[in-house]
Amino acid sequence: MTNTPDAFTDVTVALRDLANALKSGRPELVLAAETPLETAVRGLVHLSKQGNPDPLRHRKGINGVREALATVRLLGDASTTLERIVRPARTYDATGRSLRTHASAAEQRA
Repeated sequence: MTNTPDAFTDVTVALRDLANALKSGRPELVLAAETPLETAVRGLVHLSKQGNPDPLRHRKGINGVREALATVRLLGDASTTLERIVRPARTYDATGRSLRTHASAAEQRA
């Protein structure tokens, strides 16, 4: 079982790893960073089921998570903006499927 400071540290490290993966521009690194983040977040969820941590006692851990999350959000927003500039038309739907593949299939049926 993960204790509270470790859970915050695990999420912070996982978010920083995701930020570094986003900075790399390599999709495979971004995807690889998602699994450790999921595991770390599950640790926090497990802690929340045990009762609410005292925010003053865990301020440093909470602030670390907030800072790392802000960095990931900023990088995600920048990536989205860049994608819109480079590719004005969406190429993937909300599930991650290629819209071009769907369009090609639809064109073939028509």
